[in-house]
Amino acid sequence: MAGFYEVAQAVAPITVCVLAATQDTYSGANFTAGLQQLDAQQAMAYVRQRRDTSNPDYAFSDLDRERRQQAFIVDVIHQLKQFGTLTNIPKMETIVNDVSSNIVVDSGFNLIEMLQQATAVTNGNISFSTLPITGFATAPNGESINTVDVPQVQATVQALLAPPPATPTPASHPSATATASASTTATPSPTASATPTPTTPATTTYSDWTGALQGGSIPCVK
Repeated sequence: MAGFYEVAQAVAPITVCVLAATQDTYSGANFTAGLQQLDAQQAMAYVRQRRDTSNPDYAFSDLDRERRQQAFIVDVIHQLKQFGTLTNIPKMETIVNDVSSNIVVDSGFNLIEMLQQATAVTNGNISFSTLPITGFATAPNGESINTVDVPQVQATVQALLAPPPATPTPASHPSATATASASTTATPSPTASATPTPTTPATTTYSDWTGALQGGSIPCVK
């Protein structure tokens, strides 16, 4: 937890999205519905929340908390790209120092080099899946547990590691009209503003922990 807090401090504020207003006196979570920016302390509460103490009908589980943690990783990657942090070497060194002091990696593994080459990841080519369960139960010692079907888990892992090959998309050929238009010099509009208009980050909604959580936008989760 201390390591997560240091990493969160290095990248804060972090933009996240939650489906509904929620509070948890155990983790300290207190969030409104929709997009919001979190500091490191709030980020800790966000990834730790597994109950709602303000609404008994809004049920959480450890799997919902896991989905929050998946969403947080996607949010951080999205933010690093949006703010150009991946090309800001001093900023990246600060983040990498915090990460490397709290996460064990192979000797000789270059985190900065890996992050600089992570274009595919920052473009959204990353997804998170939660292995299936068959239900919730209580262990003989009284602890809450998830029950699983081993063949189902093995089949899911096999499908994730060896997905079917993608069907190639035929290349499109521009028409003569489009080619001619492309060579035309555009005249700037006299009313165009030189100042870019801030845009609201794109979000994708996930109502529960099932299915794959895809990168490339801000996941809006429970």
